[in-house]
Amino acid sequence: MLRCVMQPTPNRNPQAEQMADESMVRNLAGQAAAIWPQESALLSQLDLPPKPHVLDLACGTGEFAWRFLEAHSDATLFLHNTFVGNYETARIALQ
Repeated sequence: MLRCVMQPTPNRNPQAEQMADESMVRNLAGQAAAIWPQESALLSQLDLPPKPHVLDLACGTGEFAWRFLEAHSDATLFLHNTFVGNYETARIALQ
């Protein structure tokens, strides 16, 4: 289950426009795909309870979130990101 939470905060990121660019989103997706095998190995060492509740701070476009939910479909995942554009991308992709 996915629960998206958003805390509106002033966007003080001087690179917000660049982070929202489609080429940056693709670049970050590629990086996330490249490191997922290492992250997955670390996560498999955790003693997660049944139906875990996980908070993904700075969720970006949800790259980690959807991979985590594929491996743990019974999890409840809470997303937070201060950059509205990437947060909305994650929310839509994970519905």
